[in-house]
Amino acid sequence: MNTPRPAVALLMAVLTLAIGCQQDKQKKAMDTPAPLTFQGPAHLHGTIGSFTQLNKNHSQIVSGFGLVVGLNGTGSSDVPTKLRANFIQDMKKKLGPERVRNRHLQPEVLLDSENTAFVVIQGLIPPGAIPGTRFDVLVTAHPATDTTSLEGGRLWSADLAIAGANVGGAFMLPRARGAGPVYLNPLESKEESQTRSDKQLTRVGVILAGGVVLENGRRHIELVLNQPSWTRSGQIADRINERFRRSEVERLESAVAINDTIVNLNVPTRFAGNTRLFLELVGHLFLARGSEFEKREVENQLQVLLKNPEIANDVQFVWEGLGRKALPRLRELYVHPKVNVRMTALNAGSRLGDARTVDHLALLAKHPDVRYRQQAANMLAYLPDHPKAVRTLHEMVNDEKLPVRLAAYRAMAGNNDPLIQRMAIGEREEFKFLLELVPSEKPLIYVSQANFPRVTIFGNNTSFKFPVMAKLWDNRLMLRGKSKEELVDVYYQQSAASKPHTEPIAPTVANLVFLMGHKPSIKHQTPGFDMTYSQVVNALYGLSKQKQLAADMEIQVNLLAQHIAKVDKDGDGFERPETNRAKPTGEPRSPSPVGGEKVGSTTSDKPDAVASSKEPRNFFNPFAKPKKDDQK
Repeated sequence: MNTPRPAVALLMAVLTLAIGCQQDKQKKAMDTPAPLTFQGPAHLHGTIGSFTQLNKNHSQIVSGFGLVVGLNGTGSSDVPTKLRANFIQDMKKKLGPERVRNRHLQPEVLLDSENTAFVVIQGLIPPGAIPGTRFDVLVTAHPATDTTSLEGGRLWSADLAIAGANVGGAFMLPRARGAGPVYLNPLESKEESQTRSDKQLTRVGVILAGGVVLENGRRHIELVLNQPSWTRSGQIADRINERFRRSEVERLESAVAINDTIVNLNVPTRFAGNTRLFLELVGHLFLARGSEFEKREVENQLQVLLKNPEIANDVQFVWEGLGRKALPRLRELYVHPKVNVRMTALNAGSRLGDARTVDHLALLAKHPDVRYRQQAANMLAYLPDHPKAVRTLHEMVNDEKLPVRLAAYRAMAGNNDPLIQRMAIGEREEFKFLLELVPSEKPLIYVSQANFPRVTIFGNNTSFKFPVMAKLWDNRLMLRGKSKEELVDVYYQQSAASKPHTEPIAPTVANLVFLMGHKPSIKHQTPGFDMTYSQVVNALYGLSKQKQLAADMEIQVNLLAQHIAKVDKDGDGFERPETNRAKPTGEPRSPSPVGGEKVGSTTSDKPDAVASSKEPRNFFNPFAKPKKDDQK
């Protein structure tokens, strides 16, 4: 019996409606956020950090084997047999048949020379790294070799992979590449100096910004939702992108919702070198916002801070995350009777660029407690366009306490203050370091490696203690000068077999640094000794130890070896942030406090503010006779 057509049509309509309703219910279920699943303290409920957990936010160790060349007879021909065979095969592939025909480039000849050293290479790819991100590289003479020193050497380009320094690591996928001049710091941490001999110390060096991330080394940081929800992952991505808007030069949004569980984070350019700060701000960012929300939340956090002063950092990040809508209430807190509330509010306000913080910070810059003066300099870094903030920092580089002076310098450097004169030592293709002059009444020589290798001299005319008569490196480097009114003769012999040179310079440390680091060329025919950054720093350190310099010297210690060991042990540890040499944009980073004493001590401080990307200018004539005005 056939079913009437109208009945069939009715049945089909019912079925279609039923299926449609079911699909609507499923879609609605997918779009409805799951029940709130908070983590963390109650005062942070509703922040992105309370909805999510961070994944892939730690540094990743990469390693490999390589060859350091250019040593002065301090290398070794000893290489383990299996590693030697693999290394020779790999070098032939990279060099190609044409270049291998050159006897000086034949892998066997290079490995057999005492002017080369077979080394183990290690580095930490920072979280959020993109192709082109730079990072420091640790090079260590292979334990099976008799290499005595890596001083003056340069690492040939070498591939770095996860577990690449294992015996079978040659076949691992390269994540990065390392190359560049080896830097040996004349100072090591006291703990290391007590457990390692001088010979061991010279077998380990750092290539500053010598690692570069390849496409395979890209590392997204992930926010993993506590409770899967497409709607909430989208809300989180939108909120982050709203707060950290993409600049014109950035290809990717700050956050991208991948699925109902994962949101990828892309560190904005202005946070290059300070991924940790970006993650703190994201974690303390509230999803909710509105006309009255920011005002209420400032008050809520204030009440929590009053009861628990130890959570000041949390409150500061929350207030900063609330944005400029929070400023009206924060301004009232700049004069709060409790000092921790005042400082927390000023920190948040200055980071938000509030010009009304300047008067308060200028007063704080004269506080009798060195810690408050140092914090004032850190906060003033966020107000580069305010004349009074700039003037205050200029005064603070003359502070009687070193930590304050360095904090003020970092703030100025991070904001490209034109008062700091800069010169790039080395050609663009072979950049060595920045030489900086900071006008100051208190002479100081500061050596740091954050973002750029740098030699910073406080005091334009910082000079020597006369009469100067110094001998270094078995008399291969000597200085002789009678007084400030006369030129100083500098004698240098690169090696026992090379021809010595003597050059007269005007009697300032800046001129000496230029002479030692400069490499003469057809374009720049000014005399120079073409020393590496490491050699320049070691020469200055030797002169300081001999009390030949009319200034104290402070050297920043690179703790890369300890960081790698910590990450290797427990998968966590503080990474030295990446060094992107692209032009920095947006807000500067707040410099961290610096401890330290005079030469003979070590300074284990966090990285400096972003270095200037402006073209350094030639600010002195290293071979001009001193003017009478300069001698006053």
